[in-house]
Amino acid sequence: MVAEWLGEQANTQVKMGFVVTDGAANMLKALRDGKFVGVRCSAHVLHLVVKAGIDDTTESNTKLSEVLDSCRKIAGHFHRSVKDSHIFRQEQIKAGLPQHRLKQDVSTRWNSTLDMLERILEQQKAIHAMSHEQVIGVTRPLSREEWKIIAQVVTVLSPFRAATENLNQENASLAQVIPLFTHLVNKMDAILNHRENLPGGYIVPDVATLVRRLHGQLNRRIPELTDACPELMLATMCDPQIKGKMALQANSLTSWREKLINRVCDRQRHLVVPSERDDEDDDDDEEEEDEPAMSSSSPITNTAGHSSRAADFWAETLQTLVGHNRQPSRIPRDKVAETVKSYLSEPHLAPTADSLKYWDERRAIWPALSMVAQELLSCPPTSVQSERVFSVTGNILCPQRSQLAPQLMEQMTFLKVNMPKLGYPALSFDTN
Repeated sequence: MVAEWLGEQANTQVKMGFVVTDGAANMLKALRDGKFVGVRCSAHVLHLVVKAGIDDTTESNTKLSEVLDSCRKIAGHFHRSVKDSHIFRQEQIKAGLPQHRLKQDVSTRWNSTLDMLERILEQQKAIHAMSHEQVIGVTRPLSREEWKIIAQVVTVLSPFRAATENLNQENASLAQVIPLFTHLVNKMDAILNHRENLPGGYIVPDVATLVRRLHGQLNRRIPELTDACPELMLATMCDPQIKGKMALQANSLTSWREKLINRVCDRQRHLVVPSERDDEDDDDDEEEEDEPAMSSSSPITNTAGHSSRAADFWAETLQTLVGHNRQPSRIPRDKVAETVKSYLSEPHLAPTADSLKYWDERRAIWPALSMVAQELLSCPPTSVQSERVFSVTGNILCPQRSQLAPQLMEQMTFLKVNMPKLGYPALSFDTN
């Protein structure tokens, strides 16, 4: 199915890129069977980390579980009661608070729980004022310690949402996964060792348990990610903003540098044109050549248009008149190692620099290393972007428009996703 979807690339020497999936067993088996390079969706991994941390902390009827249950009851009460929602709005005006509705969380999305707690904390004055006058979904007002738990849980979980948002950006790359996960580990460690203060002073025991579980989940996941997908650490090393910093912290810079050198050597062998063979060898191995010789009778498989055919004809002309560009069939490994060493010894780029532009500018200097870096850095760390495209198609194909042709559906989706990137302004339906 993948080969058919890729079209003409299926019959060429094009190497398959990376495939980003979740951790479902059928997905992982499909990647193994197809011999693809599988990359776990980092946003999904973070979701599993936080979900496990919250569930493990609240499953034993702790104070945190009682607070979360009370917040759900309060939010649900104002969603159901129109009368109390109106009174709540009046209390918001009196207290000078934003007139926002409370949010109800969804059990399958931990970030919705964080949104619920943030909104309740924002409306603390209005909720506290109403709780002394009437029922708001709970039998008693929230205590000072419970409000403290809410504030501390919001502080603990906010970095995880920020990391997820970073990984979900359109320009995010694999190089961000290990640094962001490591930064989350450091933040949890700082909270546990009182290097970072939480609202209300001392950390509540239930919140401390949550932090320890999150810390343990992250420490377990990072080695699993790098072992299953070494491209994550290699991408980090190829990012000129980070380079070998993460590998150095893990006391494995030497081994990862060797893996990068091996990757560049492999890429270099594909870039170099093989040396000329004897005529007898050519006759014997004619059927085993990777690329058939071009002839006037061979069918044209490239359908990209006149420009592609012109480029192919020009290449054929040069091959006929000039011949192959003879180069050695193997680049010495020590030369590749020197290239990697030269790159790692350069100063780090600023956080706002464009890493792909950096490698594009150094393509002539380090062709193989540049190609390896661009392959690694061009892979998104999550499947969020593709899922957003599926959401767009779901909005286009609706019960009122259920007879769209597949080609028209594809064209409409392409325009919807790409027109903003081409600078087209958003449509305005203002009739004034």
